Amino acid sequence: MSLFLDFSSIVHFNQEDNFDGGPNLSPRESNISLFNTSLGLSFSLGKHRQLADSYLNEEKENYIALEEINKRLAAAEKEIETLKNKEISSTPNQELIITELDERYVRKEEKVTPTNNANTALLKKLLNGGYINVYFDVNKTRIQDGSLNTINTLRQFMLDNPTLNAELIGYTDETGTEKRNIVLSQNRAKRVFDVLVAAGISPARISYFGGGEDKSVSEGARQLARKVTFTIR
Repeated sequence: MSLFLDFSSIVHFNQEDNFDGGPNLSPRESNISLFNTSLGLSFSLGKHRQLADSYLNEEKENYIALEEINKRLAAAEKEIETLKNKEISSTPNQELIITELDERYVRKEEKVTPTNNANTALLKKLLNGGYINVYFDVNKTRIQDGSLNTINTLRQFMLDNPTLNAELIGYTDETGTEKRNIVLSQNRAKRVFDVLVAAGISPARISYFGGGEDKSVSEGARQLARKVTFTIR
């Protein structure tokens, strides 16, 4: 509910010209004035406390985001309590709690699966065996979108295994000159190196070089030749 008061006036004191803009040989006074006063009471109906016409979109988005966080925290607190009650010992299993909460409340794009002792050897074998690679388009050093998850896997692997180092080897297909392929393959390896360093991996733990043309791939599988492979030591 709101109360408003408005007062406006138009005062005409004197006029020497005609209304068509021409001069008036016999000037005359004109005391025509207009006064207007408005007084009113306004009611707004609705379940929200703030008027829609004064509600900023940015504030609305922040409000919605805050509400979502509050709901996630409230649900997380209930889940923690449930997990604690499931524990046989008096000390709750913190790893189990974290894993359960990640599965339930971490958004898909935020989730990172950590490696453990059980799969460290398998991941190392897959990386060294060339089963997990980063791929590129023709004559490009831009990483394909589908290979970003591969880099994330290597990043998490190195974070979970701080004593291991990685060597990045870039390759090209058989098109292009030998000199061009050496430069392109090295630039591809350097691009992966830069992404890993920017993601928090120490540059002292990563080395890279260009391997030129991948001669193990036939002409019919050129896409598989444009890549960066890993060697974990």
